[in-house]
Order: sequence, then structure tokens, then C-alpha cells
Amino acid sequence: MTALNFILAEQYLFLVSDTLSLTNDKDSFKYVTKILMLPHLKGVICGTGSFDLILKWYETIQKKIIGRDIDILRNYSSDELVKIYFDELKAKDDHNSTIYHFGYIPGKEKFEGYVYRSKNGFAEEKLDYGLGLKPFGNEIAGYARQQIEDNLVDGLINIMCKQKELDEAQEKEEQVGIGGSIHLLEFTKTHQKLSEIYQFPDYEKKFYEMLDRQE
Repeated sequence: MTALNFILAEQYLFLVSDTLSLTNDKDSFKYVTKILMLPHLKGVICGTGSFDLILKWYETIQKKIIGRDIDILRNYSSDELVKIYFDELKAKDDHNSTIYHFGYIPGKEKFEGYVYRSKNGFAEEKLDYGLGLKPFGNEIAGYARQQIEDNLVDGLINIMCKQKELDEAQEKEEQVGIGGSIHLLEFTKTHQKLSEIYQFPDYEKKFYEMLDRQE
């Protein structure tokens, strides 16, 4: 899983994720980039749950789909995600995964976001404008809004640190796994910038655990 937060508005998107990937036993596996940009479609995809699903969907988009903006994916997303997740990856129903699409639609002159959840058969759901938080959205919504009002970038970091704290307070089997570093995508009509804005205090510790596990 992952921590994934966003601020979606008609004329911009701010999107953050962590970089930790876990083994099936919830041990640290490796650091990865979970925000996958598609500048030729004026969009970006990301997700939670199965990283294989995110990568295979990204590969499918790059190899098979012709378009000029992210809106074209709506013609294929639900059917293709079902094929990848259930047919190719043989995923189980109890392992939830979610795919997000965000992008600027020139014909509409605004950003839009859509989500596709395995538990709903990857049916398309349009995202509302505003703040999105995963995990612990309801628990930290008030805290999160105050944080981003005070300082946007520092606030996004503080929010994810709070999510990591709450996640690690759970039993290991219940944890989604949040760690590594925080990636921030700043996205406007004319500008896309992906950068690393923070490393968690246990970054080095987790990294060497990963190396030891490979031996």
C-alpha cells in the first residue's frame, strides 16, 4: 500500500506519495516511484495496493493507447484494469487496490481526477475538488486542512508524518506501510514538476534492512 494525498482544483494539482514498497509479509522491500507522469497526455497516474497493477497499467497506456489528454483513458480504464488485475495478476478479491488518474483537459480548460477501485470492479468514480487523504482521511482531516493553510509544502510533509505515526501504531498485519521519502508533484496547465521533498528519519535504517534481505 502507500500514503497518497492530493489537492485537486480546476487549475492545479498537488499530489504526494511515499516511496516504500513492502513484501507480502509487510517487511521493507525497496523504494520506488509511485507517481507516474504522462506529459504527452497532460496527466499522471498513481495508486495504492498492488504496485504491479500500477506498473502494468502504465505500460499498457504507453504501448497501446493513442491520445492527447488524460480523458482518453476513460474509454479503456475499467475494462483494462479488470483484465490486468484479475486475469493477468490473478489478484484475490480481499486484496484491495486503487488507481487514480489526474490531468488537465484542454477541451474543458480544467483539471479532473478519477478513481478506480478493485473492490468496485474498477468502475469509474469522478473525484471532487478539494483535499484527498489516504490513509486515515477522516481521522486527520481537520489537522490536515490546518497544516496546508499554514504552509503548503511543510503541511504536506507534516500530514504524511502523521499518517506514518498512526500506521505504525497498528498491529503489523494491519499496517499499509509508509516510509522512504515523500515525492511531490506540482502540476498546472503549463508546468509539471516531480521532486523529493522529504526523507523520513528511518530512511537509512529501512534501506539497509532491504539490502540485508537481498543477501
